Amino acid sequence: MRHSLRCALIAIVGFLCAGAASAESIARVGVAARDLGALDPAFGIGNGDEFTIRQIYNTLVSPPDGTTKIQVDQLQGELAEKWEVSPDARTWTFHLRHGVQWHKGFGEVTSDDVAFTIRRMADPKTGSQYSANYRQIESIDTPDAYTVVLHLSQPNPFIYAFSMMPRFGGYVQSRKAVEQLGDKLRLNPIGSGPFEFVSYDPKQKVITRSFDQFWGGKPKIDRLEVLFLTETAARTLAFVKGDVDMIEGAAVPGWFASLRV
Repeated sequence: MRHSLRCALIAIVGFLCAGAASAESIARVGVAARDLGALDPAFGIGNGDEFTIRQIYNTLVSPPDGTTKIQVDQLQGELAEKWEVSPDARTWTFHLRHGVQWHKGFGEVTSDDVAFTIRRMADPKTGSQYSANYRQIESIDTPDAYTVVLHLSQPNPFIYAFSMMPRFGGYVQSRKAVEQLGDKLRLNPIGSGPFEFVSYDPKQKVITRSFDQFWGGKPKIDRLEVLFLTETAARTLAFVKGDVDMIEGAAVPGWFASLRV
């Protein structure tokens, strides 16, 4: 049940990119978290981190919007527009979209960023809890700026499910941003997603704004705010009063029925 609730939040990205436009459209989302942990994908954990990271960063591939389908023939491309798998499932080749931009002027997303991300996530020195998801990637080739070839130590037809998709740290990071910002990246994320980071108010909220150069088209919502509302009663009341537009649900009998007011 908890997993399904998380997936429901993650799937909202499709709604956020297709919502109704207005002079200053704002979406406020209440999540069950006391505060932010980190917005660096290597260290983000929990719903409060994950939901915001999902709006700021992209993965190589993802389930179709609004679903949890992860079969390789059901995936949709994000940074990767197409991919191939060798017959022995040991070589994966991803072809990146051209012209995808990082937020705040950090340049174009390239194969070097993807390779850097995977090596960073796998490196024990980084200290990411997701490092084990990358251990089967034995080597990485980047024959050009838009092609990434992963060589695995053993066949794995589902390697993408743990290292290239949302929820398991699979968000591609800017090499330039990581090297330039260092530890500051935790609270100053640089992604390529539909929303870019604006500010963080400890124990209160994170504010993001639509990214005009998003490869999928500028979002119809101008600003997205993620509010930390730990208590179920507080989230529910905020939703009923109209103080937030969406909330993380609660696995409590009768909770959904209580919203019918």
